[in-house]
Amino acid sequence: MDRIRVIPLSADPVAVAAEMIEEEWLAQGKEPQKLAVVFGGRRPHLFLRRELARRLNKPFSPPLAFSMDEFVLSLARTAKPDISPISDIDACFALYRICAGKRLCRRGEKFARFLPWAREILRFIELVDLEDIPEKTLRGISLNAAIGYEVPQRVNDILQEVVTVREKFHEEMRQQNKTTRGLSYLTASRIPASEAACDWNHALFCNFFALSATEQAVVKSFLDAGKGTLIAQGDEREWPALAQMGRALNCSIIPPSDAKEKEPAIHLCACADTHTQASVVREIVEETPDLSSTVVVVPNPGNLIPLLTALGTAAEFNVSLGYPLVRSAVASLLKSIFAAQRTRRQKRYYAPDYLSVLRHPVVKNLSLAGEPERTRIVAHRVEDLLSGVITSPIAGMRFVELKTVEEAVKGSLDAGEPQDTERVPRTCAAEILSEIHRLFFSSWEHLSTAGDLAQVLDRLVGTLLEKGGLHRHPPNLAVLDAVAGICDTLSSSSFRDEQMSAEEVRTLCEDLLAHGEIPFSGSPLKGLQVLGLMETRALSFKNVIVTDANESVLPAVRATEPLIPAEVMAALGIRRLEQEEEIQRYHLMRLISSAQTAWLCYEENPQSERSRFVEQIVWKYEKRSGAPGALRADRRHHTVTVTPTVAEVEKTPEMVSALNAFVFSPTALDDYLSCPMKFCRSHLFRIGERTNLLEEAEGSDIGTFLHRFLRDAFTPCAGKQPLGDAQFRQDCLALLSRMFRQEFSGRMRSEGFLTEQVLQMAVSRFLDEEARRQVARILGLEKPVEGTVRLPDGVEVRCKATIDRIDLLPDGTCLIIDYKSGTLRRQPTKEIETQVPTDRAAIARILRSTQVPLSIHLFRSTWQGQVSGAYYYLREAKMEQLFEWRGKPSEDPAQALANCLACIGLLAAEIRDPATPFVAEPSSARECAFCPFSAFCA
Repeated sequence: MDRIRVIPLSADPVAVAAEMIEEEWLAQGKEPQKLAVVFGGRRPHLFLRRELARRLNKPFSPPLAFSMDEFVLSLARTAKPDISPISDIDACFALYRICAGKRLCRRGEKFARFLPWAREILRFIELVDLEDIPEKTLRGISLNAAIGYEVPQRVNDILQEVVTVREKFHEEMRQQNKTTRGLSYLTASRIPASEAACDWNHALFCNFFALSATEQAVVKSFLDAGKGTLIAQGDEREWPALAQMGRALNCSIIPPSDAKEKEPAIHLCACADTHTQASVVREIVEETPDLSSTVVVVPNPGNLIPLLTALGTAAEFNVSLGYPLVRSAVASLLKSIFAAQRTRRQKRYYAPDYLSVLRHPVVKNLSLAGEPERTRIVAHRVEDLLSGVITSPIAGMRFVELKTVEEAVKGSLDAGEPQDTERVPRTCAAEILSEIHRLFFSSWEHLSTAGDLAQVLDRLVGTLLEKGGLHRHPPNLAVLDAVAGICDTLSSSSFRDEQMSAEEVRTLCEDLLAHGEIPFSGSPLKGLQVLGLMETRALSFKNVIVTDANESVLPAVRATEPLIPAEVMAALGIRRLEQEEEIQRYHLMRLISSAQTAWLCYEENPQSERSRFVEQIVWKYEKRSGAPGALRADRRHHTVTVTPTVAEVEKTPEMVSALNAFVFSPTALDDYLSCPMKFCRSHLFRIGERTNLLEEAEGSDIGTFLHRFLRDAFTPCAGKQPLGDAQFRQDCLALLSRMFRQEFSGRMRSEGFLTEQVLQMAVSRFLDEEARRQVARILGLEKPVEGTVRLPDGVEVRCKATIDRIDLLPDGTCLIIDYKSGTLRRQPTKEIETQVPTDRAAIARILRSTQVPLSIHLFRSTWQGQVSGAYYYLREAKMEQLFEWRGKPSEDPAQALANCLACIGLLAAEIRDPATPFVAEPSSARECAFCPFSAFCA
C-alpha cells in the first residue's frame, strides 16, 4: 500500500478503504488479521464489512478493526501490558487528593465540592498530554501565574502548581496501573512503530482530520516505518487543519487533478420552531424511497425526543447519539428526591417537595401491590389529605413525618366510603405507601459515602426495572442502563468509602447525572439512521437531512474556559475555538458533499439565526451558479386556523328548572355581570377550584382572612357601642397576629413577615378611623338576610346575602357596611340616579356591583327605620357612602336604589330566560386572566 492516498471531499472513505483492502491486501493473498484498519470511531467498521461483503460476495475473514482510541491503547499496552483506563470520576478523585496535598483546596473542602474544579484540571492535563506540550512551556505558564493572570486568584494558584500536579498525577496513574486517554496517547507517541509488538503488520488510517500532536506522532511513526497508510480526504488549500497535518507528516494533502467533486441537490427549510422542524423531517422521510441510505443529523441532542415523536411509525429507524441523562424522567425524579431531602427538618418533610416526589409519573406508575392504578390512588389520597380536599389532621401541614402520613391515610380509609377500600384494600394501601417512603425518602436520609449512594441507586433501578413498567417505553431502559452504570462506577470507585455529608453525596450524584449520557444504540446498517454530527464521521449517505442548522448549535463550541485564560491557551499554541469550529464544519461539509440530496433545516425566528455553515453553503452555491438568490429557503410553519368564536351554553330544560329554583346572591349576580359563563360554571354547574391548603396564599385568601378577622375582632362589641380604647387596639392586633400565623405560617415563606406587617399597618389605620366614627352600637356581624326581588314580569325571586357589618348610627340610621380588601371601586356611577340600563353590558358599566343595594333591600324587610349603605376600603381605611360621588350625596337616593333594584330584576330575569344562552364575555380580558374557568373558553 502507498504511504498516503488523498481523495476528494465527495468520495466515500469506506468504499475507498474497501477497494484498497480488496485490491492491495486480500487479492495479494495477505492474511486479513495482519491488517489493522483504524477509523475515528467504531461505527464505520460495520459499513466497511458490509462493503467488503458486497465486493467479495463470499465468506471472508475481515481485517482487525480499531477506533483510534483503541489502537492507541493497544500501542500503550505494548510498553505497559497491565494498564487499564481510569474512569473520569476516579481520575478527578486522584487530582483532588493531589490538590489537597498542595493546599489548592479550600479549608475543609470535600471532594464533591471540589469536583467541578477537578474536572477542569483533568481536562487541562488531558489537553496538555494530547498536544505533548513541553514542560518548559508549562513552567513559563506557572511563572506568569505567580505574577498573576487577570483571573480569580484560585485559578492563578492552580496554574502555579500545574507542572507539579501533572507530574504527581502521572505518577499516581503509574502506581495504579491506570491511564487516561491523554496519557495513553502520550505513551503511544513515544513508542516507535518499528518497536511496537503488535499482532498486525500494517495499519490503514482512514479519514482523520485535525489530529493532535500525539496522534500525528503515532501516525507519522507508522508511515515512516512503512507500516502504515493514510487515507486523507479533502484539500489542504481549503482546510488549514489538513495543511498542518500535511506539514507534520511530510506529505501533501491535495486530491488528484482528475478527481471530480459531486454537486448534491441542496434544499433549505426555514422552520418556525423545533416542532415544525420535526414535522418537516417526517414529510421528507415519508417522500424518500431509499431510507437505508438516508441519515437525519441531530446536532442538538435536546431536540431528539420531538423528532422521534414526529417520526413515530413513519419509518423504521436507528438512533445513535448521546442524549443528556439529566433530561430523563429518572433524573427528574432524583432531582425531586434531593429537593425533598434538602428541605427536610430532621424527620419532617416539607409537604410541597414531598408531594412532588409522590406526584412524579415514575412513582405513580409503580406496580407495588398489583396494578399501578392502586399506587396512583394512594398518591392522590395523600395529596387530598395534605391539601385539605379531605379533612384530616395533616390538612395544610407544611412539614409532615412519614409515619404521620401513613396513619392519616389509614384513618381516612377507615372512615371513608366502602368503595375506597374496594379499589385499594387497607393492607395494600399501607404496603404501597410504606414502600414508597422507604424507596424515595427514608433510604436517602443518611447517605455518608459514595458506596451508600451506589446501593440506594441500585435498589431504585432494580425496583423501577421490575415494577416500573418502563419496558413499555424502550428509551427508558437505556436510561436505567445509564443510571446502573453510575452505580457501577461509584461502587468500584477508589473513594467509595470516603466519608461525606449527605448534601455532598447528593451533589456528587447531581454532577454524575449532569455529565452522564444515554448511549442510544441500535442497528447501524438497517433503516433510517438518526445520528449526531460526530457519529457521521467517515460515513456517506445518498440522502442527508440536517436539523438545527442554527448558530450556537452548528458550530457548538465552548466559548469560555472556567480554568484556563485565553492568553494561556495562546501561549500553549492551542487554537481551540477555531479548531473546534473547523472540525464541525469539515464533517458537515464532507457529509453533504458525498450525498446526492441534502436538506438543511433551521429555525427562523427573532431568537434564532441560521448557521454560518449554511451561509457558506449558500454563498458557494450562488457563486457556482452565478445567480444571487439562486438557493432560496422553503419557509415552513404550522398553520393554525383560529376562528374567533365565543363560548356559549344553551339552556336545557333541566337547567331552566334549576334556575327557576335558584336563590340569587350578590356574588352570583356580580359573577353574571362580569361574565355569564362564569356564573353558569360556578353557580349552576357548581364547578370550583380544587382546595389546596399548601399553595401560596393569594389576594382572595387575604381578603377572606380579613373579613373573618374583623368579625372575630368586633364580636365582643356586638349589640353595643364599639370600643376604641388602647386595650381594644392591643387585643385586635394580638388577635390579628395569632390568626395570621395560624392561617398562613405554613403557606408563606420569607414574604409572610412582610405581609403580616402590611396587614398590621392596615388594621391600625382602620382602628384609627373607627375611633373617629360615631356609632351607637353594632347590630350585626356577617349577618345573613333573605327576601325577594320583583322581576319585570311581576314574578318574585328569592334572594339572600351576608352583610359584613351593620351599624346603628346616633341619628337612628342603620348603616350597611361592605368591606373591600381590594382597590377596585364598586360604587355605581351617577347615571343610576336617572336611568335604568336594559342590557347586561350597560348594567355592568353603571351598576358595577349588586352587593350593597341588594343587602339594603333585603335588610329593609326586617328594619322599619332609615337604611343606608357604604363601602369600607380596608387598604385605605376609607369609607365611601353609597350614592355619593366626589363627596356629594345623591339628590334622590331612594330613586337611585329603586333603579339598582330594577337592574337586579333585569339581571335575574335574563338569567332565568330559557332563550338567552350563557355566553362568555369577550371583552373582559382582565377578568379572564384571573378566572378559574378561562381554560374552558380557550
